[in-house]
Amino acid sequence: MKYKPLVRETSDGPVCHAADFQSIDENRLRMVGSTTGQPLRDGSVFAPGAFKKATKAFVENGLLLVGHDWDDLGIGMITSATEKNGQLLIEAEFHDTPTAQEARAVCIARLNSGKKVSVSIGFMPDWSSMTWYETGKDLLTYLEANGGTDGYDTAAIKKLGYCRLINTVTEIFEVSLVTVGMNQSAAATEANTLTFNDQFDEALGCLDSLVSRWEQIADKRETLGESHREKLASLISRLEPIAQKADAAPGADPAANDDPQRLERINQLMNRAMSLTN
Repeated sequence: MKYKPLVRETSDGPVCHAADFQSIDENRLRMVGSTTGQPLRDGSVFAPGAFKKATKAFVENGLLLVGHDWDDLGIGMITSATEKNGQLLIEAEFHDTPTAQEARAVCIARLNSGKKVSVSIGFMPDWSSMTWYETGKDLLTYLEANGGTDGYDTAAIKKLGYCRLINTVTEIFEVSLVTVGMNQSAAATEANTLTFNDQFDEALGCLDSLVSRWEQIADKRETLGESHREKLASLISRLEPIAQKADAAPGADPAANDDPQRLERINQLMNRAMSLTN
């Protein structure tokens, strides 16, 4: 006899489901927002293909949030989303706001320490096609009679008690950074901060501003105070080995790989700083 799944009445509201953060590269992050065919902590199982109809609109309208705070403008925008090989793969880019960059810094710190950063999607399922089962075995019986179990983790599903099959997701509203993930299968893999050249250029800009400020002070006082001269001397002593190493082997030093003018900028700033210590 063909197995019939239980049907349970429920509200037609959006729900949230958590997975895990995957990687962060410069100002862009990559996530496994969810998985299909594998049971979540609450007994839900997404059917293979459940997200495919919702990904295009998610990229156009979706947000990256913190803790599903829908009253917030968000900390990032969605740049791509696709269901592939049993995973909902999401990419997003952080905004330049202080809140967004603070969240990015927390992600980097946790991932660099070997910790997980969980994410959670807010979505709308197709309630009319969602079905419930008394046990995971009942769910498997239904699947075997309706297309088979390819793409499903049958061993894990068999251990379930009361569970549900989500056949279709009609909308994905947002993906949030959260403290606890519902999906235990997706894991963080790597974290990269800004590239060396980005940091190098930013540091040179700050150093240039600092030397210019010291020059302004020196013009007004004719000479810098003893404490300022000591700080300048200390800064020069730290910069000299970097400049010498880059000058000796420019091809091996990250500072000279993309733009040889960076080394020249160091030397110019060192010369300006040294003139202030005399």
